Amino acid sequence: MAGVQSEGEDWTPIALARSRALADECTLVLSAADIAWHVRPQEGMWEVRVARGDAERAAAALTAYGAERQPPPAPAPLPDHPDGTLTAAIVALLLVVFFLAGGLGWWPVAEWTRRGNASASHVMVGEWWRVVTALTLHNDLAHVLGNAVAMAVFGAAVCRWFGPGAGLALIVAAGAGGNALNALLRGGAHRSLGASTAVFGAVGVLAALQLTRRLRSPERGLMRIRTWAPLAAGLGLLALLGSSPDSDVAAHALGFLAGAALGWLAAQARLDRLGAAGQAVLAGAVAMALLACWSLALRA
Repeated sequence: MAGVQSEGEDWTPIALARSRALADECTLVLSAADIAWHVRPQEGMWEVRVARGDAERAAAALTAYGAERQPPPAPAPLPDHPDGTLTAAIVALLLVVFFLAGGLGWWPVAEWTRRGNASASHVMVGEWWRVVTALTLHNDLAHVLGNAVAMAVFGAAVCRWFGPGAGLALIVAAGAGGNALNALLRGGAHRSLGASTAVFGAVGVLAALQLTRRLRSPERGLMRIRTWAPLAAGLGLLALLGSSPDSDVAAHALGFLAGAALGWLAAQARLDRLGAAGQAVLAGAVAMALLACWSLALRA
């Protein structure tokens, strides 16, 4: 039976502890492994000894215990594209400028809204470009300012992680995907507009990115509970910011889901490693897609 034995046996040192408390910790491990032990003071320290025949097994038990107590290695540093913040700020500014330009009469607000909103009935008969053009339209100044501020915050986080081009592509794709799913789900005469679907798409991208990062972590056991915290935080933001009575809750939720799916795929593809040339190509592609969609809307 494990425990203190007389010193008449053939003992061998297995650990040298700086304090009696640390020595007692070693003896608990040894007792759990059913290994007899003996502790004695040794030049200001505490020597833990075991029977010579148990030395190998005792060393393995203490080594395993020490490995379990090691803190997990620090996660890899987050990718950072500093120009992502400026990119998101420019997008937020363009949303406001586009809205004000309509108010100043630079373009016919009622007509463009009629042609560009995400009307479910029109989307379902083939006017797919509406899922993109609707992201640039807003009902009033408060609507556009709220979305612009949110885009500057959440859009900046996505663009700093993935880069300006890849980040913009993910945000626009998530917003368009959310609008498309919303049209399919709601059908009929339902209409929606505003960049908020893309904003919640960005929140979904961020939640998926953090979830992926946690799943790649070497943490074990109960620490795995923390893995799902980013997804829970994203859903919390969706409930807090995207469920007001006058908002399109379904569009926000579907934008979040579309963003989460795209963020997961982009993280697996390591899109954050895309170089400057690739970022420029994607940024140009997003701009061309927006112009093409508005061109189709105005010609339809």
